[in-house]
Amino acid sequence: MDSQTRVQAMTAAIQQLINEAEGYVIFIDRQSPENYVQLNSDGELEVTSRNFRTSRLPRLTETQVTQLVALGFSAEAHPNHRRQTELTDAAAIASMCEQLFSLLGSPPTFDLDTEAGV
Repeated sequence: MDSQTRVQAMTAAIQQLINEAEGYVIFIDRQSPENYVQLNSDGELEVTSRNFRTSRLPRLTETQVTQLVALGFSAEAHPNHRRQTELTDAAAIASMCEQLFSLLGSPPTFDLDTEAGV
């Protein structure tokens, strides 16, 4: 799946979350499910820290955490890295999510899964 297709899919899911004003959406790298980005209706954006015993991927490196902090995320993971965002521009949030997957190490052609709920 290419970046443009993923961003379009994420934009649609985020816009639906904004319209419904409740719940959450999780974007997942299908090949590496430990790489995910979650957004809830309160505007909290969460990125996996991979600090779980069951994770098949290593914890985020110091460089990755520094990059997350530069994007406004918490340096500490409780249990993941978080930041608040305004739910006003679904396309901008989707573009940031795409950037986050790159930061997490997902390949440029990864397939995206989306989960949503209340």
